Amino acid sequence: MPRAAFLPPIPSQTASVPVSALGVLRRLGLTSRQCANIAARATALKTGPEAVAIAWGLVTEDAFYAGLARALGIGFIRHPFPIDRHFVSPYANEAGLTRDDRGRLIAAPQGDALNRFLASRPAFSLLTTPTILRESQRIALCHAQALAAAGELGLLAPHETAHRDGSASGFVVAAWLLALIAIMFCEPILSLPVTVPLFMLFIWTIAQRIVAVAAKRLSPSAQPAPLLAPGDLPFYSVLVPLYREDEVIGALVEALARLDYPPEKLEIMFLVEVQDEITRKALNRFSLPPFMRVLVCPDGAPRTKPRALNIGLNECRGEYVAIYDAEDRPDPDQLAKAAALFRVLPDDVACLQAELTIEKADENFFTRGFALEYAILFQLIVPSLCAFNLPVALGGTSNHFRRATLLALHGWDAWNVTEDADLGLRLAWHGYSIAYLPSRTWEEAPNNYKIWRQQRVRWIKGWMQTALVHLRAAGPRWHGLNMFQKLAMLHHLIGTPIAALLTPLFALALVVGWNGEFTSPVHESMIAFGSALALAGITALAALLVSAEPHLSRRARWYAMIGSPLYVLLMSACAWLALWELVCHPFRWNKTPHGASPAIAPDIAMSRRAKQAGKAHPDQFRRKAMPHSPYTEAAPRR
Repeated sequence: MPRAAFLPPIPSQTASVPVSALGVLRRLGLTSRQCANIAARATALKTGPEAVAIAWGLVTEDAFYAGLARALGIGFIRHPFPIDRHFVSPYANEAGLTRDDRGRLIAAPQGDALNRFLASRPAFSLLTTPTILRESQRIALCHAQALAAAGELGLLAPHETAHRDGSASGFVVAAWLLALIAIMFCEPILSLPVTVPLFMLFIWTIAQRIVAVAAKRLSPSAQPAPLLAPGDLPFYSVLVPLYREDEVIGALVEALARLDYPPEKLEIMFLVEVQDEITRKALNRFSLPPFMRVLVCPDGAPRTKPRALNIGLNECRGEYVAIYDAEDRPDPDQLAKAAALFRVLPDDVACLQAELTIEKADENFFTRGFALEYAILFQLIVPSLCAFNLPVALGGTSNHFRRATLLALHGWDAWNVTEDADLGLRLAWHGYSIAYLPSRTWEEAPNNYKIWRQQRVRWIKGWMQTALVHLRAAGPRWHGLNMFQKLAMLHHLIGTPIAALLTPLFALALVVGWNGEFTSPVHESMIAFGSALALAGITALAALLVSAEPHLSRRARWYAMIGSPLYVLLMSACAWLALWELVCHPFRWNKTPHGASPAIAPDIAMSRRAKQAGKAHPDQFRRKAMPHSPYTEAAPRR
């Protein structure tokens, strides 16, 4: 270890005097008034004074822990160090403890662990910062971390991962579908065992939409849970997986900086691949507030969003975890609403799904169709499924989880290209439920055919993967669902991908049948099947006029509805491309580019709320510049 990396103990005559976090802050140059304000805020939030000072940029993490080491008369390590891998455990990580390769105890305690450390004063211990401790562990365990992020689910629950299927299952599905189509036209009587259950599934889809509209119209709007007092708010982690998102980093940082949540109880982690230098350089241009940090994911396969989320899940320390995408603009009070709702819901509610809303929806044919889809799904279907405790295929963002439940389920399936839908159904299989969060997140819609097609192909391919995984292992868990939950699960697993694939076929059967070409009872059943499919679509569109609120002008809404048949046929074409990809490239991730939002200057990474707080209380957090801190005369950072 370099000699400069280790500061030897400094003898102190006050070593026998109890050391406190506030005392260290005073030694670092903060005034009595500042310390009093910090102590008052720490008491109100039920957190440590050091968390307040660091979160608002009054001291740096390095400065505080170096000052604490001097006050205790022990050494301080300011660079990553080789660790003893056998000492790494969840309990040691929670306490902020590890051992280096020389057997010395290294501590970087936070929160309650810091109070216990100050009370016990472990002998022969050294101090470092939580950031240095995490970085040291990441360097030592990066290979194991990459393997666990991609393979933990497959190792501990092999029947729940898409990795074991590969392309063979896709080939079987493709052969089965082609055989079914041939039988329907050549010997239609033989297709009845398949078409009749599918017909029933579409009847269920129609009934589900009618119930959703009725529930929206007849039931009063749900009242949000009362917000928690600042001291009762839990520690919240926000995971933001990024890949080649340099065009939207500015708007993303600004949107997340506006979250109205105490920075002392918040961590926002940008998950970036080690090869993605473009995004890392874009993030480095911003002066990120202390509660935001960049986590570079170790190299490994597959290079997907769920693998990055698994790495972040093991690194974060919040009681609740939220997921946002690069283009998201969540309501500022979304985290506070989620925390309040979690506290009043039973423990078996493992996830909250917020409403996703499309911005710039009037732009063209694809954005209008996308906005209509999201309005139906997140304003009608998802709330009704949650209200009746039915399985929900989650959206890929604005999900809020209990972290303990995610860890118990081994996180996301790194090999599934629609990890969100897969996780929502896995929660249902394990007896958990999902609740609707009445808060909006604004998203960007694909604004041209190429981007729309890539995203749609990935989504439908992921649906097929999810269906293969859960139908394969459904038998042992089937008895845990009631009748309606079974129907909803079948709709997700079979109805959704089959409808996307066979829509043109049933539309053709409907058109030809109404012209009188089909005369047998079997052909009449195909007409009924096509009618059911058309009725499901008409019901969904009618729901928009009755209840949903897509952010479209009246003229654009009518254009979208008139063009919906073409939109559905394009989706079916994407479904067949997805089936081809399932056979040839089952794990390929079609990246959706973003960048419609204009870039903003790096200096607005500090939220307006923080600037207003600094103006309202100019003396509250003002301090002298210190040589060890990069922050000088700055208002509190939010």
